[in-house]
Amino acid sequence: MQRLADPNLFKTIKELFVLSFPIIIGQLGQMLIGAGDVYIASLHSTTAVASIGVANGFINPIFLFGIGLMMGVSPILAIKLGKGEDMRSSLKSIMVYSAIAGIVLSLITTVFGREIVGLIGIKEELVESVYFYMSVVAWSFPFALAFQAGKEYLQAFEEVVVPNLMALGAVALNLVLNYFLVFGVGGIEGMGEKGLAVASLLIRVILCASLLLYLSREKWGKPSFHFIKEMFRFGRPVALMFFMEVLAFCAVSVLSGKLGILEAATNNIIMTLSAITFMIPLSISSAVAVKVGTGYGARDFSMVDLSSKAALFISLMFTCFSAATFYLFPAAIMSLTTADEKVVQLGIKLLFIVALFQIVDGLQVTFAGILRGVEKTMSVSIMVFIGYWLFGIPMGIYLSFFSDMGVMGLWVGLASSLAVLATALAIYTYTVRIKLQRKF
Repeated sequence: MQRLADPNLFKTIKELFVLSFPIIIGQLGQMLIGAGDVYIASLHSTTAVASIGVANGFINPIFLFGIGLMMGVSPILAIKLGKGEDMRSSLKSIMVYSAIAGIVLSLITTVFGREIVGLIGIKEELVESVYFYMSVVAWSFPFALAFQAGKEYLQAFEEVVVPNLMALGAVALNLVLNYFLVFGVGGIEGMGEKGLAVASLLIRVILCASLLLYLSREKWGKPSFHFIKEMFRFGRPVALMFFMEVLAFCAVSVLSGKLGILEAATNNIIMTLSAITFMIPLSISSAVAVKVGTGYGARDFSMVDLSSKAALFISLMFTCFSAATFYLFPAAIMSLTTADEKVVQLGIKLLFIVALFQIVDGLQVTFAGILRGVEKTMSVSIMVFIGYWLFGIPMGIYLSFFSDMGVMGLWVGLASSLAVLATALAIYTYTVRIKLQRKF
């Protein structure tokens, strides 16, 4: 067991942080785009905030299933690079893969969107605006997945600065587009809350075009359908894991819509805040999957082990900080997000629960990244399913609708599922570590 004072571990922490930092910046940029949407929506109306929150509750599981498919790209490339294979000519295969996934998921969302909205039975005043947002944003999927795939390709080679700076730069542009499209400018009339959806589509098109222009310097190569199948086989369990995890959080958003506009609007703000802090351990998870994958491909146990410990250390340090921030300053944080006093008061109560699960949430996603790097993805998906859907969500529904806890009950269920999942993944990661130590 390496001590923290071990110079090799300290060096690995430094290297992993250097790799993670641009990814963190890019992920925060993408999340701040979502936060910008919520902010502009809050300037328009509480109904607009509720509408995009409920709409994202429907489309995010589908969209993040696609992101999960793309997140399998960098680990599989890293493993092959660790084995000494030349992967510089794989870009065209990766882009074909992202295009197929994006178009299929867009069609699924568009074709079945209205039926799903009708089945859930959300408040009547939200139905039309929710469906409009879904139908427009669905066609941003191919562009968003192409951008993510390009990022993953570069990440495998530890080239992380440019695409993540692009994502950060899009934050300001998104705010400007949102404001102009929602409220109008000069003599041009705004689109109201419909402008939020159009702005999201335009931002993803611009980001995709920018990254493809940057990637034009690469070889690209010829599409390999064998490699596309290989990426799908590797990415499918990762995508299922993301789908089930995000679906759990989105189920909370949709169920909050059944409780009322106040609950839906507050839940959307809290979900955005918790998602922003989650982006840091998620970025560390993404970086460690590459580092561990390279070590795994090269059969270098020391690299796998040190990278894993470094990732857990960085994740733990950050989540302790974010938990303390949510616990100590809930009123100040909520006041920055909305002027509605009822939303602020309910949000303060929910932030207490968010503070409680910060550490276990960060650890579970970091363990998942480590396991992704050693090709242990299906077991993680099964654990995610059990943690959320056989434990946390049923508990949340019971507490919310049968014990009169309201939206608080839904978040207690989420916190409980994260604690169970983090514990299970910690035990599984330890057993995999022992097996790899013997194997290598």
